[in-house]
Amino acid sequence: MSKLKRFFAVGLLMVVGFLAITPARAETPPDILDSYTIAIAPQADGTLVMTYTLSGYCVKSDWPSDEPYLQIGVPNSKFTITDWYAEGVTVTKPESITIGGSFVQMDFKPLPKNGDCFNLRFTITQNKMAYPDPQNGNVTFKFIPAGWNFPIKVNTLTVIWNGPTDPVMLKLTEPKPMGTDGTNMIWMWSNPPMNSAGMFNDATIKLAYDKAAFALSDAATSKQEGGGESFNWKCCWTVFWIVIAILVLIFIIAWFSEAYESGDGFGPAFVTTMDNVGEVLSDLSSAGGSGGSSGHSSSCACAGCACACACAGGGRVGCSRKAIGVACLKQVIAEVTGRKEEK
Repeated sequence: MSKLKRFFAVGLLMVVGFLAITPARAETPPDILDSYTIAIAPQADGTLVMTYTLSGYCVKSDWPSDEPYLQIGVPNSKFTITDWYAEGVTVTKPESITIGGSFVQMDFKPLPKNGDCFNLRFTITQNKMAYPDPQNGNVTFKFIPAGWNFPIKVNTLTVIWNGPTDPVMLKLTEPKPMGTDGTNMIWMWSNPPMNSAGMFNDATIKLAYDKAAFALSDAATSKQEGGGESFNWKCCWTVFWIVIAILVLIFIIAWFSEAYESGDGFGPAFVTTMDNVGEVLSDLSSAGGSGGSSGHSSSCACAGCACACACAGGGRVGCSRKAIGVACLKQVIAEVTGRKEEK
C-alpha cells in the first residue's frame, strides 16, 4: 500500500473514531427501584404538569465520583422544574439538561454508597405535547416513559393520568386504563422491560380529547404526535462540513508528504509518518481516562471496537465517552499499517 493510500485510510479511520467513540461498561449488579410513578395532569392550555416519584431506589454499587448525579428522562426540552424533594440522600440541586437528550438531573453530595436507599420526587411543567390531529380535529397526547440505560431493575411502573371532569371530552385511551380513582386513570406494569435505548416502550399510552377540551397555547402545541422535537439539520450540516474539512486536510498533508519523500521537492522538512500518528493517539488515550469501567461510568452496555451505542431516556450518568474509542482506533490503524501496538 502506498504512503498516500495509507494516510487516506488512516484519515478515514480517524474520522470514524471521532464520530463513534464507544462507551464501555463492565458488568455490575443492577440497582433496584421499587416504585416508579409518573402522575400527569393536563392543564386548560394543553401544558402538562408531571410529577415523577422514585420510591425505594436502592444502590447496589458505589456511585461513581466522576459523575455524581442521577438523570431522569422527560418528554422533550420544553420543560420547567417547579418542585422537588429528596429523602435518604442529599440533592444539592436539580438541573434541567437539554443537551444530548431531555433530563432532570439530581446532583448528589455526598454520593450514595452500596446498600443506600432513597426516595426522589420532582414536578415539571411540560410543553410541546398537545398535538392537534388534522384528520379528526382531536387533541392527542402520546407518552412513552423514559427509563435508564445502565443496570437497573424497576419493580413497578405506574402512570396516572388526570382525566377530564366531563368524560364526553375524552375520545380515546389506548390502552384502556387498568384502574381508575375518581377522574384519575391508572396504568401499572410489574417488572417492565426497557428497550436498548432505555425506554419503556410497552408502557406507551395515547389519549385523544375533543378539541373543545382545551384552549391550546402556542407553547403547549406540538407539530407532531408525542411531542417530538424537530431534527437539527443545521447541527448535522455543521458536523458534515467539519468531517469534509478534516478529510481534505489529511489528503493535502498526505500528498505533500508523498511528493517530498519521492524527491519532487514539495512539502516542508517535517514529514508526518505513521509513527507520528501512533504517538498522537497514545497521548489522546492517556488524556482521555481509562477505557475500563466499574459499570457506573457508562450508561450503555457496550464494550469493544465493533460496538456502537445510542443513549436515550434517563441515564444514571449519561453516556461516558472514555478513551476506549481511541484505543480501538489505534488497534485498527495497527492492522491497516502493519504496525503492532506496543503493550
